[in-house]
This record gives sequence, structure tokens and C-alpha cells, in this order.
Amino acid sequence: MIEESYDSIAGLVGDYRVVRRSSPNTYAFTVKYPEKVRTLTTEVIVSVVRIRKTEPPPLKPFVAVWDTGATDSAITKRVADSLGLKSIGVERVHTVGGIVEADVYLVNIGLPNQVVFPARRVTEGEIGGADVLIGMDIIGEGDFAVTSKGGETWMSYSLPSTRRLDFVRRTQQKNKGKQRGR
Repeated sequence: MIEESYDSIAGLVGDYRVVRRSSPNTYAFTVKYPEKVRTLTTEVIVSVVRIRKTEPPPLKPFVAVWDTGATDSAITKRVADSLGLKSIGVERVHTVGGIVEADVYLVNIGLPNQVVFPARRVTEGEIGGADVLIGMDIIGEGDFAVTSKGGETWMSYSLPSTRRLDFVRRTQQKNKGKQRGR
């Protein structure tokens, strides 16, 4: 039932769009931090999942931390309360602090590139410095890179995935060219 509703869900979240792996278009964003950072954050929107077409759900902005060490995305109690979310169950979740029982919710998550991930299962938890945690369930759907050239951290994300990044090959080619110039 939810799978069939993806397009109507996307229509309910304004300018955001659902992007499938087979999409002919690519949607990307880059965040440029003026210094090296240890925590990658962006603003995201979170909304209630509505299966039937009714009035559009409220789109609420929250600060999200991007965490490649997290298998799944999560939200805080503040997000759940703010949106009036109802738990769809409880799961055991492995966290830095150990294994905990956490409420599970269905939400739409919109990224800075105007792409929405509809009807995502997220768990409730404590997230330091943010209200949403973007985990590998979302990061792994696209291309994700972090660079730190010139003392600045840049984070870039593209969806759907369009390329493979191989820093080793590029470095070997660059170094080989320098050795020839001796």
C-alpha cells in the first residue's frame, strides 16, 4: 500500500521529489564549511506520512547530522512530538551506549537537493547536536563524498548514484606523472 503511494506522498511535500535509482535526472547538493569540521550537518525537512490524499502534511525543518557509522536513520523525541507522530512499533537498536528499545515511526525526509525519501522507517533516539540522524539507509542510495582541501570541509551528495570515486587510481596517476617529470 505504501509503495503504491510514493508518488502521491511526493506530491504532498511541495517542491520535493521522489528519485528512483532509474531516474534520468540527478539531484545534488554541496555544503561548504569554512573550516575543517568533525560533524557534518545540514537542514532537512521531516513530515508525516499520509497514505490518502488529504491536506499537505506540515513540512518542518530540523538540523540533521550525517553519520556513515549509523546503519539506519533516526529522529529525536522532539521531532516525533512536533509532528504528532504515532509509533508503529518498537525495535531493539544498537547504539553507542548499548542496545536499547526504541519507538519506530514512518516519516518523509527531504534533503537539501529537494529530494524526498518517502515513508522511511526511523527509530527514536538521542542525537547529539541535531534532531535527525541521516544514516547509511539514505546515504547509501547515492554518491557521498567529504573533502578537506585548504582547511575547508566540503560535503557533497548526489542522487541517484552516477559514478564510482576511486581516490587510489587518481592518486597513482597523479604521482606517476610527477615521477616522469623528474
